[in-house]
Amino acid sequence: MNSSAQPRSTSTRSHLRRVRPLLVAAAAIALAGLTTPAVASADVVIKGCTIVANPTYDTHTVCRNMDLSGIDLSEQSDLDYADFTGSNMSGLALSSSLLDQVTFAGVNLSGADFSSRTIFRTDFTDADLTGASFAGSFLADPIAVDASFVEVDLTSTRLIYGDFTNTDFTGATLSGTRFENSTMTGANFSKTIVVPADQQLTSTGPGTVAEWTLPAGLADTVAATECTPASGSAFPAGATTTVRCVVAGGGDTEDANEGEGFGTFTVTVSAYEPPEPPEPPAGSSGSSVGGLFG
Repeated sequence: MNSSAQPRSTSTRSHLRRVRPLLVAAAAIALAGLTTPAVASADVVIKGCTIVANPTYDTHTVCRNMDLSGIDLSEQSDLDYADFTGSNMSGLALSSSLLDQVTFAGVNLSGADFSSRTIFRTDFTDADLTGASFAGSFLADPIAVDASFVEVDLTSTRLIYGDFTNTDFTGATLSGTRFENSTMTGANFSKTIVVPADQQLTSTGPGTVAEWTLPAGLADTVAATECTPASGSAFPAGATTTVRCVVAGGGDTEDANEGEGFGTFTVTVSAYEPPEPPEPPAGSSGSSVGGLFG
């Protein structure tokens, strides 16, 4: 008998019996990996809020009137259509680069970071965004009626077709910011580069003249047009007077905004101190009567 045809030893046959099931299982796993579709990501619960995976218009995250302060959504890539109405989301951390039709109405978003994002049709009505950042972001069709954008960073931010009726932009950073085709009625731009800065003057009399130059505005889209009282007016001594300026939305350009906002600044004049009366001449008694009858 040829040696190559010798029967396998008992130990060899035993080894094959042990290994064969493992090889079959490995092959089955590999085949399953080739033929089975990826399992959809599951919903995640964070601070009692269920973040719905793969949201749709009909099925999405709804977490209203909840305490979600400091919530970390940095690992949630899709928050489209989410409804957070009335919740506290101060210090919100995000990673999603796209937000579409999210409702933040009445939400506390102070200190939230929305920088470098594309945001479509998102509702910020009556939301508190004090100190938040939208630096480098693009916002299309945002609704921010009665919202607080106080001290918000809007550096190099573009906002188009938005409704900013009565939005408070006091102290906001507006370097390189551009508003286009938006409603600005009643928007407050106090303490921004849109209006003159506060003035502190030393009194020169009962009325002290203050003058200023209106800033250039934001890329011809938002600018102060007139102020009351006007530059060159006399301001009372020992008082702080508020000057109110009209902020208009861009004239006749194709990107012109609608409505008029406003901005205020103050002129403070120190108390007036009349000069001391001159000293009488040397040797004079200070009284003509005394000189005649003395």
